[in-house]
Amino acid sequence: MTNQEREALKAELMQELRAEIEDNNLRQKATSENTQCLKPIIDYWISGESGVRGRSGPMAEALPKYKGYATYEHVRRIVCNIMDVSYVRDIKDVKRARYIANSLCELITKLAKEEQI
Repeated sequence: MTNQEREALKAELMQELRAEIEDNNLRQKATSENTQCLKPIIDYWISGESGVRGRSGPMAEALPKYKGYATYEHVRRIVCNIMDVSYVRDIKDVKRARYIANSLCELITKLAKEEQI
């Protein structure tokens, strides 16, 4: 193998490596953005305006102490089951997932408040 062939092979391998790294970076960016797709829902229903989870959101106030966040974890699992994925990061239709999560949280809050009356 001559030096020219070696350099050509090296350049080809470097190009393939760069393409693979770029593809991996794009995939990681998409995954990290998608893991937060239900964050606005938890911020509203659990955290409320205070930003402290399980303290002042409508669902957290309607449920017994420290049950708000645990209940949201169940909502998250139900959303993943409905969307037919194992993890939040795998959700493709974010708008639909947020609608489902919001509807479930609203229903739970309504039922919890009715129970307290």
